[in-house]
Amino acid sequence: MHQGTQGIYTFPTSSEVGQFVKTRVDPVIEDCNKIKEDLGFNVDSVKIKQIGKSFAHFRGTFGERETIAVPSDYNTHDEIDFSKPNIQNLYRSRMEHSEYAWEVCLSTPTIPLNGIDEMFGISDQHFWHIKCSHCNHWQVLTWWPEEDRQKQSNIRLLNGKWKDHVKLKAGKYSVTGEWGYVCQKCDRKINYDPFLIPMQWISKFPERTERRGYALNALIAWGYKEPKAIVSSFFDYREIDKAYNRILGLAYTTPGKKVARADILRSINNKLKMEDRGINCFMGADQALSLVVIGNYTEKGKARITYFERIKKNLFDQIDSKGKLIRGRLTDLMEQFNVQAAVVDAQLNTESAYQFANNFAGRVWLAFYADRQVDKINWKNENWTVVVNRNRAFETAMQFWMDRRVEIFPEDDYNFELYEMFIEHLSMLTKVIVETEDGRKMTKWLTPKGCDFAHAWNYFCMALEADVNTIRRVAMPGISGFKMKT
Repeated sequence: MHQGTQGIYTFPTSSEVGQFVKTRVDPVIEDCNKIKEDLGFNVDSVKIKQIGKSFAHFRGTFGERETIAVPSDYNTHDEIDFSKPNIQNLYRSRMEHSEYAWEVCLSTPTIPLNGIDEMFGISDQHFWHIKCSHCNHWQVLTWWPEEDRQKQSNIRLLNGKWKDHVKLKAGKYSVTGEWGYVCQKCDRKINYDPFLIPMQWISKFPERTERRGYALNALIAWGYKEPKAIVSSFFDYREIDKAYNRILGLAYTTPGKKVARADILRSINNKLKMEDRGINCFMGADQALSLVVIGNYTEKGKARITYFERIKKNLFDQIDSKGKLIRGRLTDLMEQFNVQAAVVDAQLNTESAYQFANNFAGRVWLAFYADRQVDKINWKNENWTVVVNRNRAFETAMQFWMDRRVEIFPEDDYNFELYEMFIEHLSMLTKVIVETEDGRKMTKWLTPKGCDFAHAWNYFCMALEADVNTIRRVAMPGISGFKMKT
């Protein structure tokens, strides 16, 4: 950081911020005489550090009431895939004044084409290359966990057959034999030697100058990580997704996956109950069966479902034949749960839906699916609509359950039928592999007819991504110097 500047560093939760500051930041400051003696160290807390004339602010994205109302020159978002959605936009406005305006996003990848994987995909894509000391071939250190792809891998079994040394027994893999680093071209063994083997970052798309990206995986540490240890670490994971994410540094989701009944039931928190009102909640509503999901975030970054309903009367406000206003159920729910952001299906009663969105301008968006859209979500504040890539949005929404990042109240006699409908509808979705028009293969969530609660859940997850701080400034002129356009 340059002197006289400010930086913001975010982690998913406040507890992770505290651990990071105490174990990483504080020891560096303690061991650095230049900071302590030359620059001065005046403010010292978990959330703020003053070094000379500069300030570093540390913040969790979940469990915080609001974003920091300070200008920033450098924003760093750590583990962005596990942070509050849209965290970049929440803090990007803090850099509008800055001559630096640097933004760094770091994360273990999770879902393909989402979060850090999406950002890396549009960057210049730097990969760590090494040059073979035998044939001079430059290559990216790579390993694949399939036997038929070993020719494309740098880690290989040096003696014997794969099936004899990678065995599954009693639900756990054992890895034996001698493994080594091998050149992908000449197949000769490569021994780590920083003086003999050239190594450097090389960009795949050097013409992309706006965003710089770096791909990291366990093989980058090949100077001190034994190849057999990397292979064993991969197979130690029970969930293949996590192995790809954390060992190989790749976004990955398993084709054919479903959110099963067990995934939902294991998310039950018996300390919760279905509430009839709340504060600072989010809402998703599907018009087909008039289904609603309401909840909020926990301090640990989980989506907490506090209420759902199948609305029996009118969804939206209506005027009867005598000119009397009949309040819609969604209007009541907006007030009962102090809903900060809601995403509502725009189809069927579109005109009434638009009027509802206008009545709660800046708090309600109408959702339209557009499967050819590249971006997952495109918020249009000028008419309170949101255009959504259905598949990418469902990928995020269903991942909440797969990663056990949902809390829900227990089933009881009162909510039994609706609870079972919720489980049935979410269980109907399946992820499959499809081929695109240009021949590429991709995963896709199939959403059959009759899974309306799944759409309500999808809309709820979209509402969680709404930038509430920006919403308030647009919808309520005069706050923080923002004014409505006329």
